[in-house]
Amino acid sequence: MIPIPQTSENTNKEMSKMDKTHIPMEQTSHISQTQSKETNEHTISLEELFIKYTVDPDKGRTAEEIETAKLNFGENTFSKPKKDFVGLKFFKIYFQSFNILLTIASFMSFTIYLLNNKLILNLYLSFTIIIVCLLNTLMEFYQEYKAAEIIKGFNTLVPQKARVIRNGVEEEIFASEIVVGDILLFKLGEKVGADCRLMYCNELKVNNSSITGESVPVLKDTEISRSDVLHASNLVFSGNEVVSGEGKGIVIKVGNNTILGKIANLTVNKKSEKSQLTEEINDYVKKLGCIAFITSFIFYIIALINGFTFVDNLSFCIGVFIAFVPQGLPATVTILLVIAAKRMASKNVLVKDLRAVETLGSISLLASDKTGTLTKGKMACNTLWINESSYSILKYKSDSKETKSKKDKNERYLEIQNDIQSENISNLDSNTTSTIKKEECDALALESINLNVKNLKELIKICCLCNNAKVNNKNKIVGDPTETALMNFGLDYMNKISDLVMDISRIRENKLGEIPFSSETKLHVVVYEEEENFIVYMKGAPERILNYCSYRRFNDSDLKIN
Repeated sequence: MIPIPQTSENTNKEMSKMDKTHIPMEQTSHISQTQSKETNEHTISLEELFIKYTVDPDKGRTAEEIETAKLNFGENTFSKPKKDFVGLKFFKIYFQSFNILLTIASFMSFTIYLLNNKLILNLYLSFTIIIVCLLNTLMEFYQEYKAAEIIKGFNTLVPQKARVIRNGVEEEIFASEIVVGDILLFKLGEKVGADCRLMYCNELKVNNSSITGESVPVLKDTEISRSDVLHASNLVFSGNEVVSGEGKGIVIKVGNNTILGKIANLTVNKKSEKSQLTEEINDYVKKLGCIAFITSFIFYIIALINGFTFVDNLSFCIGVFIAFVPQGLPATVTILLVIAAKRMASKNVLVKDLRAVETLGSISLLASDKTGTLTKGKMACNTLWINESSYSILKYKSDSKETKSKKDKNERYLEIQNDIQSENISNLDSNTTSTIKKEECDALALESINLNVKNLKELIKICCLCNNAKVNNKNKIVGDPTETALMNFGLDYMNKISDLVMDISRIRENKLGEIPFSSETKLHVVVYEEEENFIVYMKGAPERILNYCSYRRFNDSDLKIN
């Protein structure tokens, strides 16, 4: 019996585009309150629900009822956000306060050239100012265009196919064809295609992190619930992933009316507010424009009194006005914002609106939920502790131009951390750092497995056998996030030890009993029959496991726990 290897959430390999699906708590609360007023399906009996939607729970919808449901409740698709014409959007960005002032300055500079063709520098200045304005606008336009693609991230949460009962027969349909009143089926590894009231469930647990931000799987049931919609135990939502068990439900909301649809609308259609920096720049432009105009007018009067010609007088006044305008300021501000956005992108954070970066300088404390926002909401084994030594499990990134398939073969390598003991690896000192090359990492992985092969085998067996995660028909491991992480770790190293695959496959067929993990016991226990003996595999919180242990394994010895 060995404690679970330390797990941690993977940070995004790509920029968090859904930032992707999760929204601030106040917006989630708003959705919950609004939905509670509109939805009472979780508070009434199933019989009342079947009458409300005029559906036979055994036969499901008929062809005629499907068309009627589409007309009454809509289709199971997200409406696309209204898009401005590209030219109009560019026009709006261009004619912001500072660009207006620069454009006036450019026009005046060009006017000076028209009045006196010898002043060719004014022509160059006019074109330069316009080019600066255009480049400034293009940078901001491109940044907003990339962020506008955020709505596509919601499509990854909704399954492409779904299983329903129609005319008394189970069918597989496109998720977009689901209608209110459909009887929807889902099992381990599948995603729910619409908001449903549960009719039946068997040990059903779903991952609801995309909506609530909680990464812990939620156990569902069919009982009437009096809690709010988001926490109702008898409801599952569009985009929920089934991590355990199976279920059947009647569809109560589709498309934009689902919780996920409301989140999508809030995310995409949220009105942008002016930042403090934008307000200050606008105020600065107004004051600067007034000062420039007044000063130019004063110089015009002085020049007029001193008998200058009209052309010279006007040219001089325009020059004074242009001198007041800091032509490089907008470009400087935009470039700095883009640089900040790129730095954030390197940290896997997508800047949806470039203006949001403006407030970063005034932030002293940033509070954010992390599941599904700053992470992918997936778990991975991070550290392995065995024989009183600590190992970090890495995924090596090659700098060479390999194909993706080749990169996938270089999945994880064991790297010896600073705290590894010198008696185990004699050729490393205590100051070993984490900057190890691929060849060194390969050698360390092989050596560490050779040194600890017996105990490592036992650890891998526990990870794979005390585990309910499964490999689906797409060769993807599905189940509880923690168990998926442990299964990934076990499968990664199982093939490196001879006969371990056959050994685990043989034992797995002789499962006798199980005590599922719960938040109260903090333990998961399974019993197998192995070579006419009974063997117990256990994983869970270390302090709980130690209560059941009298000895600990160190290399080939069993040492008594004091």
